[in-house]
Amino acid sequence: MTKTTTHRPIKRGVIIAIFIVILLGITAMVLVNITPGKKVETYEQCKDAGGTIAESYPEQCIINGKTYINNSITSGNKTDTGEATGYVGLSEQDALQKAANEKKAARVVMRNGEGLPVTMDFSPGRLNLTVNNGVVEKVEVEK
Repeated sequence: MTKTTTHRPIKRGVIIAIFIVILLGITAMVLVNITPGKKVETYEQCKDAGGTIAESYPEQCIINGKTYINNSITSGNKTDTGEATGYVGLSEQDALQKAANEKKAARVVMRNGEGLPVTMDFSPGRLNLTVNNGVVEKVEVEK
């Protein structure tokens, strides 16, 4: 009687499939900059976790599909002044319309706790609005 040896191609196929799934998972994590196991809620935490720093003013860090603004920079260069009177409490749309009517440059720099992409240019008198749930909570005037 002859002994037949059967190769197990199924085992080899399963190993290759597992390898491909692991490789795709690692590639996806790199592409979207996901940092497993690290909780990120602030600009500093984002920076420490290896997030991408955008060339903007104020600096922004992007990780896990979210953007965080470096608020420590903005506090020294921008201040609340009387020029921003009457904006806090308005809806985002009303505040932007009011600024347009008063011929003031204005932009929303933060919405619902997430920093928005902004340019690094400096425009004296420009209003930078922080909006939460559609309502202006803070106005900073570039000086």
